[in-house]
Amino acid sequence: MPKINKVFIDCKAVMSDGAALCDSGAFNFSIISKEFAKPLFLIAPRYKFTPLYAFSQDTFNYYLSPL
Repeated sequence: MPKINKVFIDCKAVMSDGAALCDSGAFNFSIISKEFAKPLFLIAPRYKFTPLYAFSQDTFNYYLSPL
């Protein structure tokens, strides 16, 4: 980690309140980069920004009727 200057991670979605839905392991990268005082950058294209708010982890796992 001493040779690393920056940490870049990607995400699945960026919510309105600034929360990010990321793959597993992203939290570990954020903790490690904080511990070594390295900047962490979240990479997300514009189409991954959503107007929804992240209330809980289960709110995106509901199955709705297609009709």
